[in-house]
Amino acid sequence: MNRAAKGLLLASALWLATCGENPAEKPQVAAPAGQPACIVEGQAPTAQPAADVLELERSVEQGPLFGAASVAGLVGCVARKDAGGAITLTYQFRNAGSLRVQRDAGIEFTEQVARFELAQTARAEDILARAEHAAFGTNGCGINWKTPDKTAAEDDAKATETVFRGDTCNCQARIRQFDGRIVRLTLRSAC
Repeated sequence: MNRAAKGLLLASALWLATCGENPAEKPQVAAPAGQPACIVEGQAPTAQPAADVLELERSVEQGPLFGAASVAGLVGCVARKDAGGAITLTYQFRNAGSLRVQRDAGIEFTEQVARFELAQTARAEDILARAEHAAFGTNGCGINWKTPDKTAAEDDAKATETVFRGDTCNCQARIRQFDGRIVRLTLRSAC
């Protein structure tokens, strides 16, 4: 399949992902081996993304949050790079899950927010700890996994958030629960 056809296939999948259909009925679309999955907003589907967008995409797709959120299969991804150089990747998955990654190298800010229902056999702390080490190396960013803060979510009185804080780069990991189910994992840092 030539590159233009691959780009058209990915653009079609993304269009389907935004049409309000039942996510369980959407076909699984994955990027061909070695090809980026994200279509850069405002750029022709066949155009090659900038090197920093590709680097972020590849690092995210090898990470634990992407692995946990993408179990049901990738539907599509959109990349956006603003005039200041900040990059946002937005992945959509078949299980109505999503992963939004924002990176602004200028202010050393990174945030990954995975929305999906975590299988009861998985431990959210383990996934986030692996994501911490993937982002910061062997020593991580000093997140204290033993003494979290647990509070009501600011934007939803029915949800709770467990927040783990680190001592490097203002890093933190968050686990959101709704009705006893884990529905969101967040890892953020700002150096």
